[in-house]
Amino acid sequence: MILIYHHIAPAAQAPGGCNSNAEAALTLTPEQLDKQFQELSRRGFRFVGLPELVSTIVRRGWEPWRQVAVTFDDGWTDNHTYALPVLRRHNVPATFFVTTAHLHKTVPDAQVMDVSQLKDLLRCGMTIGAHSRTHPNLLEIPEAQAREEIFGSKADLERALGTRIDLFAYPYGAHHRAQVNLVRGAGYRAAVSAGGGAQNTRLGLFWLFRYGLSADGNGREDRQAFSPVGGTLRGLYRDVRKRLGWPIRAALARS
Repeated sequence: MILIYHHIAPAAQAPGGCNSNAEAALTLTPEQLDKQFQELSRRGFRFVGLPELVSTIVRRGWEPWRQVAVTFDDGWTDNHTYALPVLRRHNVPATFFVTTAHLHKTVPDAQVMDVSQLKDLLRCGMTIGAHSRTHPNLLEIPEAQAREEIFGSKADLERALGTRIDLFAYPYGAHHRAQVNLVRGAGYRAAVSAGGGAQNTRLGLFWLFRYGLSADGNGREDRQAFSPVGGTLRGLYRDVRKRLGWPIRAALARS
C-alpha cells in the first residue's frame, strides 16, 4: 500500500496552505498523522521506503500485503517542519515528490522546501522524487512542454542534490500513454498517480496507485486499504483496463 499526503500542519495553519478541496482532503495535523502511523502499526503493517517497495514489486510481480510506503506531494515547507519529526519518531521512511521551478528563482519561496531542507530530508533517510517543474496537468499541455516538465525536474533535482532521482509523481495524477512513455524515456524507475488506491503490480509500475486515508480512519478508502482481497481485485482490474483501454481510445480518437 502506498499512502499519499500533501500538507501536515496544525489545524490553525493548514487552511491557508490548501488551494483545493482535494488538497484539503490530504491534509492532516501532526497528531492525526501520528495516530495513523500508530493504527497502521497496530494492524501489523510494516513501513518501507518507496524505492524498496518498487524493487519488491519488480521482483515479485505484486505489492506485498501489509507493507506500506509513505509519500508526500508538492514539497511544502510544512512537510519538513511538521511531518519529518513524526516520521523520525516512528522510524518511517518517506518519499517527497517536489516541484522544481522555485529552485531557479533568486528569491526563495517560503511555502516550498529549499535545497537545504531537501538535503536534510536525505540525511534523515528520506527519498526525493520529481513532481514536474511547474505542476501542470500534463494532459493539457503540448508534448514538448510535458517533456520539459518531466525531464527538467529530474535534471534540476539531480543537479541540486547530487543524487539520482528515479521516482516521479504525475501532477494531479493526470497521465496517459504519452506521459507514461515520457517518464520511461527520462530514466525513472517508476511513477505514482494521485490516488485511486489498489494493490500495485508490475504491470502498473508507471502508474502506481496510492491511498489517501481519512483523518478519522472511517472513510471508504480506509476500508479499501485494510481489505487485501478488494485491493488485489481493484489493482488487477485497473492495470488491465489501462493496458487495453489506451489503444482503444487512441483508435477512436483517430476515427
